[in-house]
Amino acid sequence: MLPEFILQNQKVLLYRLQNGSAIAEFGPAIWLTMLCFFLPLLEIVSLLSTYACCMALNILQAEQAAICPKSQCDAIVKNQIPSQWQSSGLGIFAKCSSQPQTQVNYQLNQASPSPTGAAEGPQGTVCVSTTFQVSPFIQLPFLFIPLKTATWTGNCRPPYQEICRLM
Repeated sequence: MLPEFILQNQKVLLYRLQNGSAIAEFGPAIWLTMLCFFLPLLEIVSLLSTYACCMALNILQAEQAAICPKSQCDAIVKNQIPSQWQSSGLGIFAKCSSQPQTQVNYQLNQASPSPTGAAEGPQGTVCVSTTFQVSPFIQLPFLFIPLKTATWTGNCRPPYQEICRLM
């Protein structure tokens, strides 16, 4: 013989299934699921995709800075590439509050001898540091999601390349 409280629970369950009152709990449950899981997840995914888009810009700037002359670096790397990036492609999806700020540092190393003994041209590296101010997709009042703009800095240093245009 089953205890009395199990029989009562079976009667309540049978009553709820027959009358459809279990569906009344679906609305609040879906709201709690959206507020506690779906919207924070959407926010985190949007911040990660924005970060990836901004790092793609930083890599593009570093590649261009390695091949363009130092005199044209301000015009091309700091102004032209970010403005084209914000108006097309990945830059549209990145929610930047302002235009990215870029700093380019050239480091020229001494000419190194090749294995045959002849001196090669000047070798150097380019370090491109880009600062982004991004705002969240949805501003939620949760502790682990930023409510204001976040500032990210991306640094990219392409491998050693021949930079003959530095002089």
